[in-house]
Amino acid sequence: GVALESVYGAHELQFALQHAEERVEIGKVAHDLTLTRDRSEDAFEQMLRAMGLHTMADRHRQMWMESAREGVQLLEEWASYGMAGHHGDGKRATKVESTGWAATITWHRTTRSIDGKIGDPHLHAHVLLPHMVYCPGQDGEAGKWRTPAAGGYDLYRHCETIDHYIAARHRRRMSREFGVRYAYNPSVREWQIVGIPPELRRHFSRRSAQIEATVGPNASVQDRQRAGRNTAGKKIASTPAEEWDFWRRHALQGGWVPHHIVRAVLGYEPPEDGLLPSGIRPPHQPDPDQVAARVWDPETGVTATDKAVPLTKVMAAVAEACPEGLESPAELARLTGAVTAHEDAVGLDKVEGGSHLSHNQRFTSRVIVEAERYLEAQAAQRLNEHTAVVPPALTQAAIDAFALDKGYRLSAEQEQVVRRLVSAGHGIDSVVGEAGSGKTTVMDAAHRAWTSAGLRVHGSATAAVAAMRLRAASRIPSTTMAARLHDLGPDGSGLEGIDVLILEEGAMIDDLELRELVVEAERTGTKLVSIGDPQQQKAIGVGGAFARIHEIVDGLSLTENYRQKDPVERAALRIWRTGARATTLGMWAATGHIKATEDLAEAYAGMVAAWWSDWSAHTDIHDGIESALMLAATNHDVAELNARARVLARHTGQLQGEDVEFWLRGGRAGERVEFAVGDLVRVRKNDYRDEGEDVLNGYRGRAIEVDAQRGVHIEWREGGHVHQEWLDPAFVA
Repeated sequence: GVALESVYGAHELQFALQHAEERVEIGKVAHDLTLTRDRSEDAFEQMLRAMGLHTMADRHRQMWMESAREGVQLLEEWASYGMAGHHGDGKRATKVESTGWAATITWHRTTRSIDGKIGDPHLHAHVLLPHMVYCPGQDGEAGKWRTPAAGGYDLYRHCETIDHYIAARHRRRMSREFGVRYAYNPSVREWQIVGIPPELRRHFSRRSAQIEATVGPNASVQDRQRAGRNTAGKKIASTPAEEWDFWRRHALQGGWVPHHIVRAVLGYEPPEDGLLPSGIRPPHQPDPDQVAARVWDPETGVTATDKAVPLTKVMAAVAEACPEGLESPAELARLTGAVTAHEDAVGLDKVEGGSHLSHNQRFTSRVIVEAERYLEAQAAQRLNEHTAVVPPALTQAAIDAFALDKGYRLSAEQEQVVRRLVSAGHGIDSVVGEAGSGKTTVMDAAHRAWTSAGLRVHGSATAAVAAMRLRAASRIPSTTMAARLHDLGPDGSGLEGIDVLILEEGAMIDDLELRELVVEAERTGTKLVSIGDPQQQKAIGVGGAFARIHEIVDGLSLTENYRQKDPVERAALRIWRTGARATTLGMWAATGHIKATEDLAEAYAGMVAAWWSDWSAHTDIHDGIESALMLAATNHDVAELNARARVLARHTGQLQGEDVEFWLRGGRAGERVEFAVGDLVRVRKNDYRDEGEDVLNGYRGRAIEVDAQRGVHIEWREGGHVHQEWLDPAFVA
């Protein structure tokens, strides 16, 4: 421990002891921030120590610790302020300066023990920040202890920025002093030391392998954290020398030659005395234009998934965009200023959160603004251009033919939408279709009208299974958006010969992808009809144009729900769409549609029992598969529910024969799965085939055969027909 007398003066300590019991109840006590470095750094340090180059290894470690301390100090500058006065009810609290944090940094050298042995090398730090700062009084008022950073919110807003700043400062030190170079690994979003093979990083990552063996490589962050807590070994009292010796032997047992690794990293013969040679090339200074190009890159930059981003995210991206790091906070500020002033950046008037937050300005990219403006302009310019118009007599004939074929007539609302689409003549049109309102039914009838007039109609959807179902239900030739965009390339035919293109799930289409389609549709004169529901599904990338286009063209909506038969469900869904989530949940709870349990185990048991009751009530297994489904928020919950359901299925004889175990390859490498005949399965990846039936992501069926060599033979029903195909187990869940 630390003697307080060695830290504080006698007068300070006496004053503190006199007031030791005077406490302010603040709820949250402290914030624990964890700072880590990439595993290539840990591996490099251990290679140095295995060669006996402890001076270099100590300096390598010291450089990261210095960078971490700088980062914590910078975070203190940005987020250690307090707030005075009431915030809310039309009033705004005042931002007041504090004397800073009374923070501690605890350094750790290893992971938890693994199989009773010393853990992996893993230098990391826990920064403990008390949830209280002292703000001196002003104008004769006494000072007060206040919660920092807008109740801690502003602290967490800056965590990503600080992480990237610390990493950038370390890269600069390593580049300048050791001449080390870094390469960016997009899969983990980390700069890693050039010369450290991935296999060596994994060799020193036994703890990660232990967690993956528990939850699989594709587990969520929450599941990995939960598995980490559940499998954490006991802390082992070990000295640095004992740890270094253990890791040296571990490296040698794996066949690694430390001298070869260190030589590959440094690019020169490592000095035995640890004194580095002169003449190391100084680090390259970041080029503002190159940094801006990376930050605002439409596919990988900060606005690749978010239309508007706060300055904190831009700052983090700036630090991340510098291969050889940053020299100081001033350099980060200078580069950020250049990036936000760049022609590819657009500042927004509305700030993030309150005006008291640090770095609360918001930005978007020029590409997104231009796409929005172009889409809006095209929606307006292509109004009333007499595109794909069907004569009234043919329209009526198509509607009558639909009724004769289907055995029922369109509702008045559906017929109004059909007549609008085939007669208004807009080059771009839009339909909002609520869940169960008959969107595909409308497209079927409209398709009949357009084709009767000699017009060629195609469809596209974000998901392959949605495109297939549009094709099956309405006979509209349909493909995925990815395939459609590929057709717009130099080797494709574009939209030539297509008079009408239906965009199923239109609200899910990325604005930048939609722009490509609209540009081509303008060239070919193709009518675009986007049908979807922004209340149900959001764009996978940067979206939002669907709602605006619907407003410009004054599009119609399908609001009558034909899917839900329960009047409570229908009423609840209408209320949900208004944004009254609490009211909807209350309605479901009051009518028994939602059941709250005392604990998670009871929830699992209740879900499985309810699912089994609903599923087994069907005599046709495919009716049961289509009618009963359990949904869960995390991979861990899915695994728990599936395990319980399989126990029940095995007990009742639904599962037949022994489980067949598979170790997966590819993106799920190392994951172990088991299947038996009778297992209910879901296809998790599109499997396009030159021969036989395409098997699409989202299909649900059952395993009718399982073979260790061939995989899983599944059976599913789609479009009223039962299909069977063999699948690689990696494609099945």
